Amino acid sequence: ANASEKLLGLMEHWSPGEAGWTVFELMGGSFDDESTRMWARAQILQLMCGFGDTFELRYSRPPFSLFVFMDDQASRDDKVAAFKSATDMHPHCRPLFLRKLLRLCPTFESMSVRGSHVLRAVNESATISVDFSERSHAQLRQDMS
Repeated sequence: ANASEKLLGLMEHWSPGEAGWTVFELMGGSFDDESTRMWARAQILQLMCGFGDTFELRYSRPPFSLFVFMDDQASRDDKVAAFKSATDMHPHCRPLFLRKLLRLCPTFESMSVRGSHVLRAVNESATISVDFSERSHAQLRQDMS
């Protein structure tokens, strides 16, 4: 949310002296050039879409949506909805971690007890990164062009 807010601020405050545009200004960029402004806006919008794809869409689905089981304050309805979303997913579409987690915790009750500990351990020890995948895709695009 903070990143999206900062990016929106960049779009709203296209002018010399604004903190987000310091490097652009130091490099001699012209704030009066309409094509440059449109290019910068396009880059910001693409980045905002990437944030949406990664954080809002990807992390709102299983297995990430099951992290609600770690939250003692979350309602039972939220946990039931997350579990149903995970079990309703076609087995062939489930990520490997989700398949193994559901094999270990096949019921709502087992997910509430044992699954919450597994999820907490993963949350505290695993670094979730798409860096390798993104770099591989970028290299492929460069090789293809």
